[in-house]
Amino acid sequence: MELPRRNRRHGPARPVQGLFEDELYQDDSYQDGSYRDDSYPDELYQSPYEDHGYQDQGYQRRGHQGLFSEPEYEEPRYDNRRRRRRDETQRIDPRDYAAYEDYADRRSRRRRGPTRLVMVLGSVLVLAGAAVIGRAVAERGHLYGPAEQIPANVGSSVPTLDGAVAKPLAFSRPVQIEIPKLDVDAPVMRLGLAANHTVAVPPLGNHNLAGWYDGSVTPGQKGTAVILGHVDSITGISVFFYIKTLRRGNQIKIMRANGSMAIFTVDGVQKVVKTAFPSSDVYGMVKYPGLRLITCGGPFDTATRQYLDDIVVYAHLTKTIRA
Repeated sequence: MELPRRNRRHGPARPVQGLFEDELYQDDSYQDGSYRDDSYPDELYQSPYEDHGYQDQGYQRRGHQGLFSEPEYEEPRYDNRRRRRRDETQRIDPRDYAAYEDYADRRSRRRRGPTRLVMVLGSVLVLAGAAVIGRAVAERGHLYGPAEQIPANVGSSVPTLDGAVAKPLAFSRPVQIEIPKLDVDAPVMRLGLAANHTVAVPPLGNHNLAGWYDGSVTPGQKGTAVILGHVDSITGISVFFYIKTLRRGNQIKIMRANGSMAIFTVDGVQKVVKTAFPSSDVYGMVKYPGLRLITCGGPFDTATRQYLDDIVVYAHLTKTIRA
């Protein structure tokens, strides 16, 4: 509801409805058709019903035709010069504006077109790469599918000893392993048995780390030395990823804690099923200084998140460098 307002120019506000529909608003200052504002002194009071040539900041009132008649106003700012300029503008050929807008639109498209194309192509490539990685991880549980691909020369039988064997060395724990053919150069930690009585493995987060099983002889001693390493993880390949590509005659160098080095020559590579792991062939003691490198490979089981096969490299001692 709008409340009544006093208007010093046109007199009192008209009565309006009050809070209730049958109640009219009464203004005590409005009596007998005359209006008087007590806030003004008598000597300054001027009746709003008399025309005194009122001027108001740019608006000129030419005449008074009555209280409720529409007054005439003149806007000095809109003179003939502005009206003339407006008329000249209206006479401009609209086709000129159309040509200018068409040119600006073509120029804008040409300027931002390649940028948008690059952004779109970049977004598509990023999404496609993310989809491929996500699908590989979802299907295999790891990132590098090549670990499942085994070379044709890798058989399922135990490789035979080939060549002369060097004299065995005394006990000394391994500290470093080098495989020149594969550019492998990794430290070797000590491993025992896991809680389920299987051979423990190195930490999965350290890709360049191998582990010597302390239930076997040290590399260079008479018997079978066992060194294990991971093939890969979801974040990348690991230290023994490429041992499946080793061939007969490739060398493996083991640095030992006493400063000596034991050099082994590869006899061959074997693929075995984990559920039928040939423990006697892999861990069984031989009559010469032997070495076994073990990692995972073959098909990947997404349910257990493990490879179903193992890759085993067989080698024998061919040379020693004493400290």
